Amino acid sequence: MTRAAELAKLIAGGAVFNEASADVDFRVEGNGLTHALFVDGETDNVMIGTSVAGRATEGADRLTIADAAHSGMTIRSGTGSYGSINFSDSEGGAGEYAGQIWYGHGGLGDKLVFGTLGFNRVTVTENLTIEDGNLKLADGHGIDFSATGDNAGMEAELLDNYEEGTFTPSFVGASSGVSYSTQTGRYTLIGDLCTVFISMSYTLSGFSGSNLRIGIPFTGHSGLAQDVQGAVLNRTSGLADTADTENDHNFHFGIYNGSDIYIYRFDGSVRNYTGAFQNGTIAGSFTYKIA
Repeated sequence: MTRAAELAKLIAGGAVFNEASADVDFRVEGNGLTHALFVDGETDNVMIGTSVAGRATEGADRLTIADAAHSGMTIRSGTGSYGSINFSDSEGGAGEYAGQIWYGHGGLGDKLVFGTLGFNRVTVTENLTIEDGNLKLADGHGIDFSATGDNAGMEAELLDNYEEGTFTPSFVGASSGVSYSTQTGRYTLIGDLCTVFISMSYTLSGFSGSNLRIGIPFTGHSGLAQDVQGAVLNRTSGLADTADTENDHNFHFGIYNGSDIYIYRFDGSVRNYTGAFQNGTIAGSFTYKIA
């Protein structure tokens, strides 16, 4: 048998090339294209339009499509049919579609779907919909709003933080004489604005210290020492205000050294820190800017 016959022979119903598995390349030329189709006999990689395989990492060199200009691949399906790419690690069962990208034409929704483990995760039509799972952003990254119009004083357009949770509010700045029957605190952090909800029932018995303050879950912005916004007190029996029957109009809020919220009462033109509290309950909410 000649060498050519060893490399290519006709069999019933088809043709076999290199049945002996020799280290021999297979190449088909096109009109002015030397490697319209190329099979590397040593690596078994398949290439279209090139003899140079793609990136070997993760096996991306098994099939390479190349052109000196634009390059791509088309999957053409009938109207009302799917076009899909499956990522498989077995020849049967769910492993055949462990990862999947498919497009449904016409009556199938005209949508592009990304799936894993048999579940649709993300669907793209005119909108992007997360059907299962969550959108997870790496630390230090977020949602960039730079495409929107900017105010002249704009400093940042990246929303990079959201958190909600609980904490235990308590008085600080008193060395003794505080006991609690209720200490409930919740917070919601969006970007650099933290909204805090507290409820504290307490008894003061001979406390000492320069003033009483309430601990906060995140350090406040040092440049806004007096800035606490949207304070709403729903229950104020723990605040002493003999001059105001509403029992909250004379009270003011601020951040103390970035770490606490202080509540003080204006007695005329004098801030009264320790005199603002009495036995009872404080319940309400406030918002402040974190560091």
